[in-house]
Amino acid sequence: MKSYTFGTKPYLIGITGPIGSGKSLVRKMLEHLGALTIDADELAHQAYIAGSPGFDLVVKRFGSQVLDEQGQVDRRVLGQMAFKDHHVLNDLENIVHPLVVNAVENILDFSPLPIVAVEAIKLLESGLKNLCDAIWIVDAPRQILTRRLIQSRGMSKNEVASRLENQADFSTYQDDRTVIIINDKGRIGLWNKVTAHWENLAHTSSRFSKALDWTKETYQSFYMPLVQLSTQAAEDLNGHFPDNENLEETFDFLCRHFIWETIPLISGRNLVISTLKNRSMKVLSLPDQFDSQQLVMLFKMIEDFATLHLCTHITVPFYEEFKTLFREMGYYRYTNNLIVETVDDLPFKWDLRKNLLPEINYFKNGQKK
Repeated sequence: MKSYTFGTKPYLIGITGPIGSGKSLVRKMLEHLGALTIDADELAHQAYIAGSPGFDLVVKRFGSQVLDEQGQVDRRVLGQMAFKDHHVLNDLENIVHPLVVNAVENILDFSPLPIVAVEAIKLLESGLKNLCDAIWIVDAPRQILTRRLIQSRGMSKNEVASRLENQADFSTYQDDRTVIIINDKGRIGLWNKVTAHWENLAHTSSRFSKALDWTKETYQSFYMPLVQLSTQAAEDLNGHFPDNENLEETFDFLCRHFIWETIPLISGRNLVISTLKNRSMKVLSLPDQFDSQQLVMLFKMIEDFATLHLCTHITVPFYEEFKTLFREMGYYRYTNNLIVETVDDLPFKWDLRKNLLPEINYFKNGQKK
């Protein structure tokens, strides 16, 4: 799998906006369009796990009270302290933000893809904005944000009001690199706005245009088995996925997953569903019937695709009838903490896993001066 070798750092799109605005959904949409994406919030949490450079700094500042029984920083305890005391929040951000900026810089150096998108609620305050070539602010009217947060996160009106009031007023931010995306017309409406801004970058930035040409050429090899995100694809697959009752929900499912199609069955479509999170590709379902040769070819594509997105490993559900095939493909068995069956009176979920890339320490240089 070839990597981007133009001799320049990738084009970086920063995504920010208030809680409930749809930042994460925009990030997943850009993933489908060909960007390597970064969740800065997840990087912030990784910055102070044991062994990371922020761990000692956090414990020194806040004491052992923030540690759990395993000796890790308890995110819940730390979050409660920061929410109650603005000074605690400032001190925590002063520790974490420089580390996150450093990690993003390292990811840009590693990226096999020429376009990268970073989602960060504190993008404008943390210094990440200085790395960005474009800044996308995702926003929505206050009443829509309130309704979403009540419905999706179970928050009360007072909790929503408190969270929103403590966040920056994104609508007042001015910068030549900035566009504001108002997410008030559903997922398909948001997709139309995202693709319009994506295409506009190709017209206004020669650097982005060159990177996009490379991306389209590289992604083209995946397009035969990979269902491309589109309204038409959502219409074609509407009703295929459980708990998705209408076109909007089906489209949302497509945004958050990658759908691969093998040779169709007489009884219907033959789909492999995968998701990408925290540098891991996880296959969620395998077809009941398949041609082993076709499946091997398909998984080679999925693995190449995952490697382009810097995934260190790929996991697949374990099925007894598939074990020989996947062993030949280099997969091995491991367990995680999801309960499926009991073995020797111990609960286990058996999965298959294959390592794709060595683990990368994005905080390798610590806090830059």
